[in-house]
Amino acid sequence: MRGLAAAAILSFLAGCGETTAGAPKVSSVKDAAPNPDAAADAGLSDRPISGPDVRISDAAPDSRSPDGPLDGAPTVLDAHKPDAAGPDAQPADAAVKPPAAPGPIWLVQISDTHVGETPATGANLTAYLDQVLPVIAPVATLHTGDLIDDGGEAVQWAEYDTVTTGHTPAYPEYLEIPGNHDVKHDGLMSYELHAHTFQAGDGLFGETDLDTPAGTIRLIRTNTADTTLNAVNVLGYFGDQQMNALLAAPEPAEPPLFTLVLGHHPIGGVDGLFLLDSNTRMQRVFDRFQPAAYLCGHIHIPFQAWVGGTLQLQAGSLGKENLGSPSFMVIGYDAGQLTARSVNLDGAATPPVQWPLTLVTAPPDAALGGVNPKASAVAPGALVAVHALVFGPDGPDALPPVEARFDHGQSVRLAPQGGPVWMGEIAAPIAAGAHTLSVGPQGAGPHTVTVQVSAQ
Repeated sequence: MRGLAAAAILSFLAGCGETTAGAPKVSSVKDAAPNPDAAADAGLSDRPISGPDVRISDAAPDSRSPDGPLDGAPTVLDAHKPDAAGPDAQPADAAVKPPAAPGPIWLVQISDTHVGETPATGANLTAYLDQVLPVIAPVATLHTGDLIDDGGEAVQWAEYDTVTTGHTPAYPEYLEIPGNHDVKHDGLMSYELHAHTFQAGDGLFGETDLDTPAGTIRLIRTNTADTTLNAVNVLGYFGDQQMNALLAAPEPAEPPLFTLVLGHHPIGGVDGLFLLDSNTRMQRVFDRFQPAAYLCGHIHIPFQAWVGGTLQLQAGSLGKENLGSPSFMVIGYDAGQLTARSVNLDGAATPPVQWPLTLVTAPPDAALGGVNPKASAVAPGALVAVHALVFGPDGPDALPPVEARFDHGQSVRLAPQGGPVWMGEIAAPIAAGAHTLSVGPQGAGPHTVTVQVSAQ
């Protein structure tokens, strides 16, 4: 059906042409002249932005199933030394090394909350904001669109206001971009009135600098529902004027820690942002900003894949049920590497997620996004640094011992480093090939990643 719809739209728009008039190099998208070409007649021109100033340059699923809980009983040498037992164990005097940098940082991506469609959609967002967010305490929650179900329904925007006002951190620690449902049925003006990001003065797209203890994360916000035609917005459209305005942004005085691009529609896969060369324009944005990841939603199924050297993190729907949804994505950054896992949520349950929640941030997951091109193999028997974030509603002191083990081997205990951060070392297996590393508190479901061991 999608292919037929796309063909019909393309046939209808064949004579309309693409938007080709580029915006001049400006510091505000509002200063860019609207594109007057023929696509405007079909509602495809890049609309001039109204409302608060839109700043460009100066704006501030894990499909593997664990084998079971980590419920072994290792012999503890002391609080900072892992176990030494079994053929792959590390030396008894191997101590946990202090972090060489500020340590891992973490964010949460939510998407497709569709508040107002059913009572459950609002309840799920409420559960995240009131019960999950305070426990995880990410540097930011990034919402990749479809805040509500029908942008033309005032009652749905009123519910979104009720759910979010006073329950979210201030922008940019809670940040939204528009999805196709938000602008549905002439909902653009309502989005501008109710979205926290727009009301903070940063418009429908642009750049946001997110300051963290480890450095500044550069966020490039895009609007991939940038037409007045709902059928086109469902497929996704990213136009020339928006692209050119983003490309005109000057380089920051200091390089960012890393860059993320946010868009509602995926760029890769069968549901990719293909209409009228939108994916080509988005790729130019990737080429310019070299993002570590592209965060998107729209499909309601969590998925991770690589688009060239950029990791596409497709969050599931936080509001609606689907394969792997309702859910949200926890994203970690540690020593230049990203990691992510999708976490299921049930707003009607107590608690809404299964605590404790673990995210392994080191070593890099060799299976992230299928095959992780940024993960290096380790030598047989080498000591592997293990870093993990472990979240629980009662804090780190209430957690059982946090352990790591390869495959079904002997476990070692990690040491707390403050807050949710745990670190330690474990010897890699001797056998070459892919091995599973499971990390988590005793008796709880672990986070499992893949580590590739090189041949002798």
